[in-house]
Amino acid sequence: MRARSIVVRLVVATTTVATLALGGGTAAHAVGPPHNITIGDVSIGEGNSGSANLTFTITQAGPATAGITVDYATADATATAGTDYTAVSGTAALASGGGSCKCATVDVPISGDTALEVDETFQMNLSNAVGGTITDAQGIGTITNDDFPHATIDDPSKAENAGPLTFTVTLDQAAPFDSVIGYSTAAGTATDGADYTGQTGTLTITAGSTSGTVDVPLLDDSVYEGDEDLTLNLTPTSGVVLDDTQGLGTITENDPVPDITVDDPTVAENGGTMTFTISLSTAAAVDTSVNYATSDNTATDGADYTGQTGTATILAGATSTTVDVPVLDDSVFEGDETLNLDLSGAVNGSIIDAQGQGTITEDDPAPTISVDSPTVGEAAGTMTFTLSLDTAAAVDTTVDYTTTDGSASDGLDYTGQTGTATILAGATSTTVDVPVLNDTIYEGDETFTLDLSNATNGTIGTSSGTGTITDDDAAPGVAIADGSVIEGNSGSKMLHLSVPLTNASAFDVSVDYATSDGTATAGSDYTATTGTLTVLTGDTLGEVLVPVMGDTTFEPSETFTVTLSNLVGTGTIDTATATGTITNDDKGPATLSLKVVKTPKQVKAKGLLEPASTGNKVTVTLSRYRNGGWAKVATKTVSVKKFGDRDSDGKPDAQYGAAFPRPAKGRYRFTAKFAGDADTLVVTKKVTFRI
Repeated sequence: MRARSIVVRLVVATTTVATLALGGGTAAHAVGPPHNITIGDVSIGEGNSGSANLTFTITQAGPATAGITVDYATADATATAGTDYTAVSGTAALASGGGSCKCATVDVPISGDTALEVDETFQMNLSNAVGGTITDAQGIGTITNDDFPHATIDDPSKAENAGPLTFTVTLDQAAPFDSVIGYSTAAGTATDGADYTGQTGTLTITAGSTSGTVDVPLLDDSVYEGDEDLTLNLTPTSGVVLDDTQGLGTITENDPVPDITVDDPTVAENGGTMTFTISLSTAAAVDTSVNYATSDNTATDGADYTGQTGTATILAGATSTTVDVPVLDDSVFEGDETLNLDLSGAVNGSIIDAQGQGTITEDDPAPTISVDSPTVGEAAGTMTFTLSLDTAAAVDTTVDYTTTDGSASDGLDYTGQTGTATILAGATSTTVDVPVLNDTIYEGDETFTLDLSNATNGTIGTSSGTGTITDDDAAPGVAIADGSVIEGNSGSKMLHLSVPLTNASAFDVSVDYATSDGTATAGSDYTATTGTLTVLTGDTLGEVLVPVMGDTTFEPSETFTVTLSNLVGTGTIDTATATGTITNDDKGPATLSLKVVKTPKQVKAKGLLEPASTGNKVTVTLSRYRNGGWAKVATKTVSVKKFGDRDSDGKPDAQYGAAFPRPAKGRYRFTAKFAGDADTLVVTKKVTFRI
């Protein structure tokens, strides 16, 4: 059998033709370049949501040939199918090369998220090539993380003597990777090398942490500078987004602020300018400022000075500054005047004296003060003193005043006054009222003074005014009044005769007196008396005392006379004589008459009592004689009545009567008894009769 040959022409991606001989024998053939299949590594940012395709490219390096295929499939590495990407697999047919690429592409969907994570990878593996040889069987797909923590930096504060100033950089969330940040300090009001030591470097916040710190050393001193600041500036290096690129650090002052005071200057009114000095207790390393404003005290802005407001600055290293206030001169007396310089709103200092008082001394003469000497009647009620200036002043003028007794007495003739009188600015006088007290005492004209002292805004010319109170009361009249006394039974007692004045006198009044007999006899009824009676100042009553002798003899009341003479002092004797009566206190005898009147039904006892007075009573007892003695039948007590003087002897008499039922026959007796009174002795009368 003869061998045959079959030629199979294969079309591949190149123009090479190979001839194969089939059957027995050897056939000659041509060999082309190999078809090496490779796959490249690719990467993609993951995105925050949805999905995006990561495209792998499979290529072959031989001649353009059709029919080359290869299987592909994804496999997890650090990325996880279903979470980070969508797994894919299949067979890729490589383009024959008719175009520019002898390749095929495979898309892998990548899932976007916002989670912080490192870059992740998965594999694209090739297998089962047809028409070619796999020389690179694996492509790496990298999902590049685009989510980073956001960083901020704080604004710390630290006292300058408290050690380092620590800035804290904070992540909004922990990351699984390091966050690296560059930093450097920059001066603000604080100075590098004087207040702090500058820092430059890199801060790494390690994976899993949320913060890191940078320490800036602070340099302490003893000079007040106020709070100072510096900044820490950040630059992102990796694994972080900076939301805040600068932290402000404050170095708080630990040295006391200097004390601020203001002085109290004095300048003459014609001096032109008043200068206030504002001082510090110690120099500061920064400017110290304080607001100032003038204010009126007794001086007036625009009339006495020109008001000022502003801010005074004491430069760093200095301890004082000044504020000038223009002073306005005039020709009117105002007295020394003051204005204020008020401090407020201190910066880099503490106000311990918030107000300076400036004094403008007066260069114009003060007015002269005088007081008059008024006269008023005692009944006027008020005495008015007038205080006067020789010229008006532009300020109130004051002077203290007080009253002082002369011949008039405080509390008796006037009501004393003490106080301060004010003559208002622009006026030339004022008044002081002193109440005058009216009385009925003869005193004559009296005086007191109003004395001035302690003048302000004036000088005292006339320091005392004399006030005269003219008396409106007459000199007293002297009289003596009758007196009486009950004589008594023994010894002696005084008979008082009043000597009244018609009104009191401010002077003693004296008068002589002497007794003389009337019906009474000196030596037996009274003791003859002479002397001088003095009624002292202010009193209105005196007495003459005459001793009266007591006895037990019933006699009429007796009299003697007291006569006044020789008055010494201011006054007149209006009644010169008076009668002293010695009233008898011995009881006199009484008479009692008794008469029996018989009627068919009654038996009566009646009669007269002499002397008699209202209220006198007579007791009548009816008795019967029996068995050798008198036995009482009945008794009645009756009041006397029907007064008269039936015998014209000057003694009053009165009737009495008592009626009893007519008794049986027998021997009877009426007994009438008057028990006596203060002036009359007991008297009894008996009459016997028969029925």
